[in-house]
Amino acid sequence: MGEEQRCGCAAINARSETVLEKPTFRSVAVRRRALVPADGYYESQDSGTGKIPMFMHSEDGGVVAFAGLYEFWRDPAVPGGGEWKWMMTATILTRSAADASGHIHDRTPVIEPKGLREERPDPGITHKGEIRSLLDAIPDPHCSLAWWGRSWATCAATGRN
Repeated sequence: MGEEQRCGCAAINARSETVLEKPTFRSVAVRRRALVPADGYYESQDSGTGKIPMFMHSEDGGVVAFAGLYEFWRDPAVPGGGEWKWMMTATILTRSAADASGHIHDRTPVIEPKGLREERPDPGITHKGEIRSLLDAIPDPHCSLAWWGRSWATCAATGRN
């Protein structure tokens, strides 16, 4: 999406603790929940002389599933009713970091464990109390750290970003 294409919410993260109360997310959290697959994610570790990219990934090296939200937005730059008139954006839910990333950053993505992925996100669950219970029942993630490159420029040059 280019600079001239701005739509919807620019927030890429939402705090899971308040997602059901904040005006930006409360209605979307009830009706458009998703699992977002990824190999992992990056956090910046401050080395004193700069930031070092640290790749956070599942302990077994498999795919992680971030708890997220999605929404469709009408692109005002596209006339008529073409198929490209609508764009989708996604937001990743976060929580306080308690795993290996806790010393790097105070927040971490909410990661659905493999055993819970088949049950969620159930679109039939729309009561905020039930959704809160589901979010609260997700255990803290257990991720491994991997140093990746000397700088963010090196990280981007590898294509792994």
